Amino acid sequence: MLFSTFTMEKTLLYYKGGEFLAHKGWHHRRMYHKGDYELILCIKGPIYLQIGDMRYTLNAHEVLIIPPFTTFYGYNDSPGDVDFYWVHFFSQHKEDTIEINEDDLTDRVKSDKSNNKKRQIFLPRTFKLADYEEATILIHQILSIHNELSFIEERDYLVSV
Repeated sequence: MLFSTFTMEKTLLYYKGGEFLAHKGWHHRRMYHKGDYELILCIKGPIYLQIGDMRYTLNAHEVLIIPPFTTFYGYNDSPGDVDFYWVHFFSQHKEDTIEINEDDLTDRVKSDKSNNKKRQIFLPRTFKLADYEEATILIHQILSIHNELSFIEERDYLVSV
């Protein structure tokens, strides 16, 4: 299983995000991330995405982490309507992607005393949320704060002109 590492010494930096809705027959256009990560939270699917040579099918309440410096695209048309949140962010550290099974990762984290000093977390490339409602509330809060700040910056700019 693929895991992305995130060093929590410094915060992750929000870049942009939103909610995307599309009708039957949609597929994700080819994109390339220049240095940012993207978290996709599927509200209604399935959504078919290919990252490199790996294919993923996201269903409701599932999350996919797309790493930086990768090309991805939809490999199949959606059979029905789709709805998902997308959040782009940057890490302030050089992070890694590792391939390891869950038991070996658990053993590694337990035995690696230096990992505790790094405050590092490991997120699987794809996973299902245990508390979907709480996650959607948090995403709404992130998007609302960003929209409020954008409005304040625009208002202040217009007032100064």
